[in-house]
Amino acid sequence: RQLNYLSAGDYSVVVSDVNGCSAALEINIPYIATPEIADLEATHINCSNLRGTAKVTMNDPSALYSYTWKNADHETIAQSDEVQNLREGLYYVEATDVYGCSVSEEVYIQAESPILVEILEATTIQLGDEYRLQVVTNYTNATFSWAADESLSCLDCMNPTILPTQTTTYFLTVITMEGCSAKAQVTIQVAKPRH
Repeated sequence: RQLNYLSAGDYSVVVSDVNGCSAALEINIPYIATPEIADLEATHINCSNLRGTAKVTMNDPSALYSYTWKNADHETIAQSDEVQNLREGLYYVEATDVYGCSVSEEVYIQAESPILVEILEATTIQLGDEYRLQVVTNYTNATFSWAADESLSCLDCMNPTILPTQTTTYFLTVITMEGCSAKAQVTIQVAKPRH
């Protein structure tokens, strides 16, 4: 006879035949924990990472697991705890333990927008006039670094005020937290009054 769906624990079985002979057996059914994913770490695509990566870490690192990574089309792309060379998109990982129990999770690899920066309109101002440089960028929380002369009100702000005494070209470097950078420049003409 077979018993199914027993809970974890200790069991005793006694088998007797028609002659009155019997045998006893103690059986322990161990508790098998369902596999759990502790962390699913992703490296997204940006200027320093041209392809994404993903790595799964299990809750019980001492247990043995097999891994299957699939793309959004459900095609198997890797069979390890880490997958590399990923394009932007949705990916699935399934981890299976030695008992055949499995857990799965998904991760989306994002492609960050390239950094764009522009200084609005080169212009002509009168000698002695103050002018505010207007920067347009898709990364307003980046680091700004200006280079020019002493007429800049600040060297690390987004929109400095200038008071140039001569025609000047202002150079801006914008650097994101990931280390991506872009440059822009603008020339401000200074018109001097005629006497």
